[in-house]
Amino acid sequence: MRFYQQYRALPGFFQRQLCAHIIAGVCLLAIAGLFLCLRFGFVMLAPAMILFVFLLLHGAWLFRLAVRQQYIVIDGICTYIQRTAVRKRAKYLQLDVQGMCVQITSKRSHVPYHSQQWLRLYLTPQTPVYEKDGVQLLSGYLGIEAIPMTAEN
Repeated sequence: MRFYQQYRALPGFFQRQLCAHIIAGVCLLAIAGLFLCLRFGFVMLAPAMILFVFLLLHGAWLFRLAVRQQYIVIDGICTYIQRTAVRKRAKYLQLDVQGMCVQITSKRSHVPYHSQQWLRLYLTPQTPVYEKDGVQLLSGYLGIEAIPMTAEN
């Protein structure tokens, strides 16, 4: 019961990530069980088990990071989304964080965000930050989510 209470106390981003890890792990175990029943051998079972172990370890690391609150939250307004010339995929997002411009690389080609939208970034304390022409550059982050508009924003 302690895990469930800690899970419910986490921010929504971490809850979604951990839930995705659990669902993917259960699916991989089902696939591995199917491979064992159909006797496909070790060649088909090994990749599923390696991926399951990775998901288990990454989920445990993410849960530990979230429970110990060893992450940084940055809230800002999306000011610009730089897209590629041909397929219009998102390359960079620029945020205005307390008057400072922060640029992050997009992890997805389709970004469901738009300009003038409040976004929340989750970072580890070890995330490297570089400066280029007065812009803070972040190359990695745990996650990003849109903040619903309220009276506080």
